[in-house]
Amino acid sequence: MSTARLSGASLALVAVTVASLVVALALPWILKSNYYLQLFALSGINIILALGLNIVLGFTGLLALAHAGLFGIGAYTSALLVMRTGLSFWIALPASAAFAALIGGLVGVCSLRLKGHYLAIATAGFGIIIYQIFLNWISLTKGAAALGDIPPPNSIALPGLGAISFDTRVAMYFLILVATVLAIFICARIKHSRIGDAFLSIREDEIAAEVMGIPTFRYKLLAFVLSAAFAGAAGSLYAHYTRIIAPEMFHLFETVGTLLMVVSGGLGSIAGVVVTSIFFTLAPELMRELQDYRMISYGALLVIVMIFLPEGLAGAFRQIWRYGEALLARREAADGTA
Repeated sequence: MSTARLSGASLALVAVTVASLVVALALPWILKSNYYLQLFALSGINIILALGLNIVLGFTGLLALAHAGLFGIGAYTSALLVMRTGLSFWIALPASAAFAALIGGLVGVCSLRLKGHYLAIATAGFGIIIYQIFLNWISLTKGAAALGDIPPPNSIALPGLGAISFDTRVAMYFLILVATVLAIFICARIKHSRIGDAFLSIREDEIAAEVMGIPTFRYKLLAFVLSAAFAGAAGSLYAHYTRIIAPEMFHLFETVGTLLMVVSGGLGSIAGVVVTSIFFTLAPELMRELQDYRMISYGALLVIVMIFLPEGLAGAFRQIWRYGEALLARREAADGTA
C-alpha cells in the first residue's frame, strides 16, 4: 500500500511538472500584455538566483548573504564583456558564471572558518564591498548613472529553425525559460547525487559528517562556488534582458528578497523555491502601492514563516499529504472492518 501511495505521489509530481511546463510554453499566447510576460521572465531569473542560494543555505545550511553581490558580478561581467570587448553573449554567459563562481570561492575561503551568525555577518560584509565597487568604480560601471544600452543576446542558427533573434521580449522569455529548466535540472541532479548527500549531511550535523570522513570544508566551499555560479548566470540573463543595470539592483537588501524565497519555499526544496520565486516576483509588481513598505513586509513575512511555517511551503505540503494519507488509511481500515 505504501508503495502504491509513493508511486501515486510521484505520478502527481510528474503530472504537475508537465502541466506547469505546458503552461509556461503557452504563456506568450495566453497573456495579452508584454508587461505580464516580462514579470514571468523575471520570475525565471529569480528562480535561478534562488536555486543558487538554496544550494548553500537549503542544502548545506550555511547562511551566506553575499548573493546579491554575486548576482551583480554576473550582470556587470556579462554586460562589460559584450560591450567593451565585442564578445558574444554565448561566451559571456558562461564566463560571467565562472567569474562569479571564482569570487564566490574566494569569499568562501575567507569566511568559511566562521560559523552561524559570524558567517552571515562576514558574507554580508563582502556583499557590501561588492556593492560599493559597483557604485564607485564609475569608469567601469558608470556608478549610480547606470550601465545602459546593453545589447540582447546574439542571434543563433538552429538546424531546422534557421536564425533565431533575441530582439523581442517573447524570444528572451523562451531563452530564460530554457535556462530556468536547465537550472532546475542541474539543481535536482546535485541534490540527488553524492555531493548532495554530503551537503545534507553537513546541514544536519557537521561534526558527525566529519567523523564519517566527509571533508566538510571542501564541500562547503563547493557549495559556495556552485551557488555563486547560479547567481552569475542569473545576473548575465538579467543584464541582457533588462538592458540596463545599476548598483542599487544588487544592494545587500536585495539578498533579503531571495532569502525569503528560499525560506518560505522550504530549505532544500526545489519545487517550493520555484513556486515562491514566482509569487514574490509577481506580488510586489501587482501591489505597487505598497512598494515603499517592501522591506518591512519582507521582514514581517520572514518572521511569520519562521514561526508558523518553519519548513516552508514544501513542509506544509508534506504535512497536508501525510494528513490525507492518514485519513485514507483510516477509511480503508474502517471499510476492512465493516
